[in-house]
Order: sequence, then C-alpha cells, then structure tokens
Amino acid sequence: MHWKKALGFGLLLWVMMFVTTSIFIILAWVNTTADIILAIFAGIFAYILTSYIRPLSTGTALSYGLIFVIIYIILDLIITASFEPNLFRHWTQYLTYIFILFAPIIKTERILPPA
Repeated sequence: MHWKKALGFGLLLWVMMFVTTSIFIILAWVNTTADIILAIFAGIFAYILTSYIRPLSTGTALSYGLIFVIIYIILDLIITASFEPNLFRHWTQYLTYIFILFAPIIKTERILPPA
C-alpha cells in the first residue's frame, strides 16, 4: 500500500469536492438533486484518483477507499462543518462517503491467471 499516495489523494479528493461544492453554491444549485450529483462526482473523482494508485486486490482498494473517507470526514469536521453546521444531518453526505469508499474497488487491477 502506498501511504503517501493514499493520504495525498485523499486530501486532493476533499479539495476537489470543496471547490466543486463551492461552485454549486455560487451558482445557487443548492438542493437535494445537486447534493446527489455532488456525491456522484465524489465517486468519480475517487475512481479517477485510484487509477493512479492501481490497487492489485479488492482489499487494498477498500483500504484506499477507507483512508479517503477518513480524511474526508476529518476535513469535513474541521472545515466544512464551520460553513454548514447541519452537514452531518444530510443523508446525501453519507451517500458521498459510501461512493468514495467503494469507488476504488471498481478500479482494482485484476491479474488474470495464465491460460
């Protein structure tokens, strides 16, 4: 497992989502549909970032997803919650965490046995 990449990409994922969410807020796209779209974006960003790590097993991929989620939650508690005190009352926030957790599994590099 590449710890530096996992931590760095987890931080980058949160920054990407913070910027994307800020753009949605500036454009006044603040509703449940927008929150679901943001959750999907989070999963897509996690998938893309995982392609740079290339986990070889589902367990490793799930570990990366877990690290991404832990970093994301910590930064949400420290930074995002100061802007949105009710952040953790939105079910779509938990949907975001689920997408981030499982997106790396989709990108697992499966090594096929020789024929």
